[in-house]
Amino acid sequence: MTEGFNVKTFSGAWGRVLAAGVASLLVAVAFSWPVARYAGRGIAYTAFEREGAGPREMVPGDHLQFLYHLWLAQDTFAGRTPPFSNPYEFNTGNDAARREASTYYLPFSAFFALGSAVGGRAFGWNFAGWMSLWLTGVFAWALARRYAPGELSAAVLALVPLAFPYTWVNLLSGSPTGLALMWVPVLLYGLDRWAADGSAAGAAWAGAVLAFAEWSDTHVFFFAVLAAPFWTVFAWCHHRGWRWPTRREWAGRLAAAWPLLLGAALAGWQVRSLGRSLGETAVAAGRGEGEVTLFSVPVAGLWRTGGVAKTYVGGPALALGGLLAALGVAGLFRRGWHRRAAVSLLLVLGAMVGIAVLSAGMANPFGPRLWKALVRVVPPYGMIRQADKIFCLMPMLAMVACALGLRTLPAPGAAWARRVRRAVCAAVLLAVGASWQMRHHPGVCLVDAEQGAYAAVAADAAARGTEARALAIPLWPGDSHLSSPCQHDASLYRIRMVNGYRPTVRKAYYEGVFLPLESVNLGWPSGEQLRLLGACGAEYLLFHEDAFPEKAGSFPSGVTLANLLRHPRLRFLARDRGVWAFRIQDAADGPENPVSPASVPVLFPVRTWNWKNGVEPGASGTRVVEGAAASASAWLHADAGMQGAVTSRWIRVAGPWAWEWRFRARGRGELEWHTRDDEGACETRTVAVDADDWNWYAVPAGLAANEPEAARELTADFRMVSGEADMDAVLLTAAGGFPPAKPGDACEVPAMAFFRDGCANPADGSVSFHPDADPARVVLHAGNLPLEPGPLRVTVDAAAGTDGDDGELLGILCLRTGGAEAACEVVSGQPAELRLDVPDNRFFEMTFRYAGRVPFTLRGIRFERL
Repeated sequence: MTEGFNVKTFSGAWGRVLAAGVASLLVAVAFSWPVARYAGRGIAYTAFEREGAGPREMVPGDHLQFLYHLWLAQDTFAGRTPPFSNPYEFNTGNDAARREASTYYLPFSAFFALGSAVGGRAFGWNFAGWMSLWLTGVFAWALARRYAPGELSAAVLALVPLAFPYTWVNLLSGSPTGLALMWVPVLLYGLDRWAADGSAAGAAWAGAVLAFAEWSDTHVFFFAVLAAPFWTVFAWCHHRGWRWPTRREWAGRLAAAWPLLLGAALAGWQVRSLGRSLGETAVAAGRGEGEVTLFSVPVAGLWRTGGVAKTYVGGPALALGGLLAALGVAGLFRRGWHRRAAVSLLLVLGAMVGIAVLSAGMANPFGPRLWKALVRVVPPYGMIRQADKIFCLMPMLAMVACALGLRTLPAPGAAWARRVRRAVCAAVLLAVGASWQMRHHPGVCLVDAEQGAYAAVAADAAARGTEARALAIPLWPGDSHLSSPCQHDASLYRIRMVNGYRPTVRKAYYEGVFLPLESVNLGWPSGEQLRLLGACGAEYLLFHEDAFPEKAGSFPSGVTLANLLRHPRLRFLARDRGVWAFRIQDAADGPENPVSPASVPVLFPVRTWNWKNGVEPGASGTRVVEGAAASASAWLHADAGMQGAVTSRWIRVAGPWAWEWRFRARGRGELEWHTRDDEGACETRTVAVDADDWNWYAVPAGLAANEPEAARELTADFRMVSGEADMDAVLLTAAGGFPPAKPGDACEVPAMAFFRDGCANPADGSVSFHPDADPARVVLHAGNLPLEPGPLRVTVDAAAGTDGDDGELLGILCLRTGGAEAACEVVSGQPAELRLDVPDNRFFEMTFRYAGRVPFTLRGIRFERL
């Protein structure tokens, strides 16, 4: 049996350390390519880049959040940020309130600080990842030597946890789990030495893991603590036989256990502190069943190559597992060490099967009952949202299983038999490793070294002698990865942000900041909201149009930008790509903005409502009718006998727009229409429906209020007064000339009015796209508004960024409505138009799929009735 690191093998140990460093570097390059190519400028953001794009700039995600926290540790070490303070996010004006106990993700933040001092933040990130792999290789090799039949086999098997898919899916997604996996081999190695040999050094290694693992990743810490007693018993039984320890053996291990007990005591204190911290968050009562179900991956994720399950191991590895199980069963019929190895092998394989079942969460083969029983037995399990995190134990168990499998093999007698067996084992491991390597397609996020809009805020605050404090738009509850670019860019200039990003939301922030300010996403903050920001010391707004998905507001990002530029108390400072900086002025009579937004003739709503969803089944005077003519699957038929009103959903609006309801109906009758707001105000209008075929009707939604242009929520309801009508869909938008109604009518829609990616130019309403920021996918689309029946021509006004790109394919425009569809290629320097005979006035869907080849500018799209 190998004793691990000791005085006699000191020189050999250092040789293994260096060899593990070289091997981990080679594995890192092979499994993360092309990350290594951009190691000084970019970091990985996903293991499954599906769009075939090259490196992209500032992709939101956990990788940027983790990078921010590593930088915060580095900045603290350098003395530029006070110790145990995080003043650059969730700061509502009091820096002292942002003091929080932190372990700074040590030792990985130290690795990051060392690497970033040499080559910048991106290099520091990649260096920390490599150091984690290196140490994983060192301790995996040390543990493999205690189970494998020889030094060569131990060295090869140490590559298993380095190449295991779960390792890379976490490293490439920017999760702290990817780095913290290093602690698992250290813990198992330490416990193995302490339990089997009574080594105080082994107890020290295990105690260090218990003390430090929670500093890196709570999930790895939790599952390491759960696994520790089982591995201790397993190590004793494997190395010492299946017997009860003698009194002398008990005494020796207890005497050597003091470092382990010290680490366990520190871990207990950390768990208590963590519990107090979580008590201030929304997850204090545990995760709901629905949340766990949402993040549960079925057991089929183990072998399903087309998915992105973190629990994937692949067909070759599962076949190898079956072979190991057969070897274990066969070994039971042998004597001596082979039988002990066979028993140990079957136990490890059984543990791996159990982990695979538990990793499925609510989707496990035994159903939710198993998960609920587990939570009752181990209450902290109720805080786990991603059940697949237990897979952090799997890479090391896979390595030990392979080592024990080699132990169960009969010793070959002839030299040629030994060579054949080595060749077969090498071929099997290569097949497994190749299947693991080919599954991942890393995406590279190019990290900002500077950001002009944030720099303008910092410079303006310095010139005015104030501290730079700002709110980023869109505003999220605090747990959205879309806030991660704000975190990073704020750290470049140490701007104190009102919002931020963390996995668990503080109730005080959610109730005191997010809810009162949520409507700022519409770009028209009220006087009360500006006063609240002033109380937080925030004098600036930073708008990220490049991180503004549909769920951020009621309308596209271009509407928010137009509102910000028109707001009388917001002064435009600067923009850099998709980020805009504004200063909040004390009064509305300040200087006007130098940028005047182009007219936005149409507001595409994010959401619509079908009246059939607002009525109780069997209600008097109403019935749901299914039919292909509906905008959805059915419509609501209502007559004058209906009792009560049918109500639409609430929709938040803001800004200087003339709001109106539009609803699709047919029939003959008169209805009473009510518009209500969240303050309780109500306006009633009478609307006549008089059409045999489906028609769209417009109803003004002009409610009086103290601040007519401030954000408010509106809803509508109707009640039939006379006659009867079929009521289909209803939406809220701005009054305007879309869609073109009569032959010869046309409507020019600027590109910034659509749901889109890219960077807008408000002066003319155009939008620019670039391959570095916008991958080859749908980058612009429209919907939730109708087109009138009849022949239609759609013309695209677009041009490549340079004249030399004329003739390049820019993308494909596609229009679908009422079962009809048309598409056209958009080529730089050539006219692009499509024609479609629109069959009816249901909602249309238009998409523009970017080719991702060259930069280009889309000025607008013209809709013309022929």
